[in-house]
Amino acid sequence: MKLKTPKLFLQLDSERRDVKIEELTKEVPHVWTPAEERDARRHPWKSFPTTDDVPTGKLRLTVYRDGWQERGGSNRDEWDDAPKKPLSDQIATIARAIKKGVIDDQDAHARAEQARAEAQERHEKQRAEQQQAWEAQRQKATAKAAEQLRRWPSLRRWTTGALPTTCAHFAVNSRPLPRPKTTAISGIGSRGRGRALMSSTLRPKRFD
Repeated sequence: MKLKTPKLFLQLDSERRDVKIEELTKEVPHVWTPAEERDARRHPWKSFPTTDDVPTGKLRLTVYRDGWQERGGSNRDEWDDAPKKPLSDQIATIARAIKKGVIDDQDAHARAEQARAEAQERHEKQRAEQQQAWEAQRQKATAKAAEQLRRWPSLRRWTTGALPTTCAHFAVNSRPLPRPKTTAISGIGSRGRGRALMSSTLRPKRFD
């Protein structure tokens, strides 16, 4: 597969490391241009740079190691041109360091995988212990409820269907109460006689 933006990298067996070569710069005092001087006179409130970055002619080689993105880009190795030892004279040292870095990254990856596996094992063990504790509490509660039902026969009857049976028996065997009787009472008015009806509620009879 061809990349749209070619990248420089090293391949060591199955391991790949991205590489960057750049020229180092240094800061020097900023030299104002005639245009900046005119702009500063016309707009004194504007700010202008005080330093400039200029190339030094020295190179830096950066090799990005495994996991450098997850660590904020800090996991990398760098080599610079030295005054008496340019990068071209450090090839053997750089090659040994890159190989050692690959081995160290593989060891770190193996340790990380082992730590994750141990953490997963601890998590599964904790879940199993919690499940066992919950099952023990459930069995204890079930046994306690069974003991209470054994000690209280009346509670056992109500919980095993006695209440619905009693209600059904009452609904089938009960009879409606008789309608209350009405008694006519004569009343005397100032201009004639009138009749008023007064309802008297009788005490209901017992039906055995």
